[in-house]
Amino acid sequence: MMIWRREPVLVQGAVIGLLNLVSAFGWLPLTPGQMGAVNTAMAGVLALVTRQVVSPVARAAKATAAEADGARPPAGSPGVGEPAGDRGGERAPGLE
Repeated sequence: MMIWRREPVLVQGAVIGLLNLVSAFGWLPLTPGQMGAVNTAMAGVLALVTRQVVSPVARAAKATAAEADGARPPAGSPGVGEPAGDRGGERAPGLE
């Protein structure tokens, strides 16, 4: 199953969507509460399976070297938890 290796979350969504479609047309008679429980269980199981397929992206060597040196973000860049638009500078035309 080649698409599983490239797009595991797409397959996960298709499986859950198909299950909901089958239930919506009455081919699988489930109450809304049961369908919610089945959706939750399927999402959990498929998330575990998906995690085995995907791998985290390694951080760039430059970024980790800068972090190791204790580098600070450039002046004028938003800080942690600070929205980008609240820096007090000029805004783009039409965003006032």
